[in-house]
Amino acid sequence: MRSILCVALLSLCPALSGQIASSQGAAVERPKATPLQLGEALTVHSAILNEDRAVRVALPDGYGASTERYPVFYLLDAQWNFNLTATAIHVLSANGLIPPMIVVGIDTEANREHDLLPAQDENQMGGGGDATYRFLSAELIPFVEQAYRTQPYRLLAGTSYGGVFVMHAFMTDPGRFDGYFAMSPAMRWNRGLMLKRVEAFLPKNPSLRKNLYVSVANEGSGMGVHALAALLERLAPKDLKWKFDAYPEEVHGTICYKSTYNGLKFAFAGWSAKVPEFATVGGLLNPGDTVLVRIQSDSKEVRYTLDGAEPTGHSPLYDKPVKLTQPATVKARPFYGYGLPGCLGSLEVRPVVRLNADARPPALKSGLKFAYYEGRWDRLPDFEKLVPNAKGVTAGFRFDGSRRPEDFGFLYSGYLDVPEEGLYTFFLLSDDGSRLILDGQTLIDNDGLHGNVERRGQAFLNKGKHHLALSYFQQAGGAALILGYETDKMSRREIPAKALFHAE
Repeated sequence: MRSILCVALLSLCPALSGQIASSQGAAVERPKATPLQLGEALTVHSAILNEDRAVRVALPDGYGASTERYPVFYLLDAQWNFNLTATAIHVLSANGLIPPMIVVGIDTEANREHDLLPAQDENQMGGGGDATYRFLSAELIPFVEQAYRTQPYRLLAGTSYGGVFVMHAFMTDPGRFDGYFAMSPAMRWNRGLMLKRVEAFLPKNPSLRKNLYVSVANEGSGMGVHALAALLERLAPKDLKWKFDAYPEEVHGTICYKSTYNGLKFAFAGWSAKVPEFATVGGLLNPGDTVLVRIQSDSKEVRYTLDGAEPTGHSPLYDKPVKLTQPATVKARPFYGYGLPGCLGSLEVRPVVRLNADARPPALKSGLKFAYYEGRWDRLPDFEKLVPNAKGVTAGFRFDGSRRPEDFGFLYSGYLDVPEEGLYTFFLLSDDGSRLILDGQTLIDNDGLHGNVERRGQAFLNKGKHHLALSYFQQAGGAALILGYETDKMSRREIPAKALFHAE
């Protein structure tokens, strides 16, 4: 496949400027507006089809600032259904009901019937469906998986003739996609050819571990979708997870949005946005020391790696605590249903550093010093090089002095009073990025744009006052910052205000 020929931004509305008429007829100056960007429009050349094809791509929020990989939702008839599909996925994923996904839409307006229908009917309509599917499977999917960070989890959706194409793909190559959405598919087309194929296909494929969502608008039995549902009721293998929804209040042109929204909730039922949690016992302080890592998740299937690579469905299955004798990056991902990936969790197991208390601390007072900054960042800036908007003293890691709910940062500095020598495990939870430095050592790096994410670090501390610096920034959405610790003699707790000091 050749490279992309052009890239253009799609928008939800055109740029508006200049004079417009008011309701009274007088000219009113309207301020210049900025288009709302929804995705990218690509032109991709297909050697199989011997033509250029228009493709649209919408990426999840925060894609550019993350290293995460995402499932891909492939969509037919993107010229009509791309915007509403990307919006439905955004709404559901933003509320934790489904994972964020990459949306890839294929425009089909020019020769739609030919491109989507797998055979010619008596009116010589159709016949290009196989070639379109080869373009999708052999050219477009490999391109997308090279150009974007994807999970090996794919869904395919189409409406009307696009729904026929979905059913054709389901029966021709059921291993290619994990979920299929056939929305008001024209199953009566070509004298019920697709219904006959379904009736022959299902009994011969008893191990279909897939999701199939079928819907129909107020079209009655004329579309043949109720007949398809009857075949599924009678012949569907036990591992095929399927659902049929009829929407008598919808028409053919409105079926896509509601079907996409409800179909996604069906396909991702049981999925959780919860990130795996880690618990450790021990530390790599002396030669021969070990660390036991426990992974906690609400999924029965959790896969993990120890080399920093992202877990896949083929990675080792977590079934007992992982024993480590040397540093490692533990990454864990739960899987739901038929290989549906959950959210990635990560733990750095490093050699434990020994940190000494300040031998001659200055005169101290309760509380930490803070410097408050305003700005918009994707990662922690060097606050020492910026001029703070405010300074003061706070009893803990609070947002004292903050003048806005978003786009701000804090630098906290002072001393942590360690009451007893021992191995301390620190827990730093933040939304967005944060970093803990103790006695000049970066103990926890929780930087970047993200929701509530907790990371941990360990150090062997002797009794006394230890230099502490914690930096934090908040961009958009919720704001959170919690620092806690535990030892083998002290249960996990948030660091109390009485343990924090600053120089007079």
